[in-house]
Amino acid sequence: MHPLDNVIWQALTTRQSEFAESFELARRFPRAVTSLTAFSEPSPRGYASLAELVGAGGTATLSLPVP
Repeated sequence: MHPLDNVIWQALTTRQSEFAESFELARRFPRAVTSLTAFSEPSPRGYASLAELVGAGGTATLSLPVP
């Protein structure tokens, strides 16, 4: 996978990893900063991890490499 295919994931697992909040396959920037989130793979497990991380009623902005 090219780093730009999942740019938020790349940021949260490399240079900006110190800011990452994570749960299993999902990561996010702190809620007070932005709603940008990512997961390592767009699978049922990835979506479940993101749902746990964001929580009920939470907001997530997710960018996927496919329509």
